[in-house]
Amino acid sequence: MKNPISEALSLLAKHVVLPLGKNNHYKQQDFLLLLAATSCLNWFAEGVSNSFKGILPQADVLFLHLKKLSVEQVQAMFDCLIKDNVKRARRFGLLSKPVWLAVDFTNDMFYGEPNSYTRGCKPKNGTSYAYQYLVASIVEDGKRLVIAALPFQPLDFQEETLEVLLDKCLSLVRIKCLLLDRGFYCSSVVRLLKDKRLKYIMPIKKTDKVKRVMQSITDFPSFFEYTLNKEPVTLVFVKEGKDVLGFCTNLPCWRNKLAEYYSWRWGIETTFRVQDLLQAKTCSTSLVVRTFLFFFAIALYNVWILVNLLKVGFEKVTTLQLKMTIQQTLFALPAPPPLF
Repeated sequence: MKNPISEALSLLAKHVVLPLGKNNHYKQQDFLLLLAATSCLNWFAEGVSNSFKGILPQADVLFLHLKKLSVEQVQAMFDCLIKDNVKRARRFGLLSKPVWLAVDFTNDMFYGEPNSYTRGCKPKNGTSYAYQYLVASIVEDGKRLVIAALPFQPLDFQEETLEVLLDKCLSLVRIKCLLLDRGFYCSSVVRLLKDKRLKYIMPIKKTDKVKRVMQSITDFPSFFEYTLNKEPVTLVFVKEGKDVLGFCTNLPCWRNKLAEYYSWRWGIETTFRVQDLLQAKTCSTSLVVRTFLFFFAIALYNVWILVNLLKVGFEKVTTLQLKMTIQQTLFALPAPPPLF
């Protein structure tokens, strides 16, 4: 039986193709080796390529080829890879039922002068600027594949980007319920979700009007028909200990379990943490380079999820084991030359 790690990694090699010339000294596998090694070490391509001089391509050559791509080409490349991930999971009898899906923004922090591609964000490690992405991930245990991601640039509108993302998701899976944070709580997003006929849960913003409603509540769970900027919505209030939590939802039942269901959204935060461990570092300001490296980290994350979804007769694989296997099995990374 084929090793599931090799099988999952083969999808990455199949879809991630750089625009190399016919007489290029280095081949596709060499550049994938550099990308994989850089991602697994969570380091800069320059440092890795210099450590393996003569074995791996130089980082500036890698970036030269990456910049030949457009962001749209990078998007299409990784969309095809994710589609293949989902097909492979479905072939093994997974993802046949509607899934619980979370959508959220994640930041690729930028430590330089802000530019036309960076957005202001919550300060972290000395910077308050980032390249931002909108990501959709399944949040059910053992099935946390990322199934769509999009760059979110400063001039983009949240609801328009969300619509494109949801269309990508709906082309791959059926959505049982969508989990969103309160940053999406607005009439335009609610209207979009109604148009898509999607069930959803999102926390509400506690405006003065909402606070007055909450003060009148005596029994829990309680629900109110409410108008959000002329858009009719249902607000549900539940009590967790001493706290009163408010949600905007169109779920017809399970209202006493909204807090429990919404807590599943934290699965996407776990996804982001693991992805960060698999993302190459860079000082590049190029949107296409940073988007490629971000999507490459998602690809490696999905490889890890697929390995554990498709394992038959194998123990659960950790991210550390995956990192080691990428270097040893797929690319047969040779030992670096001695330092002295």
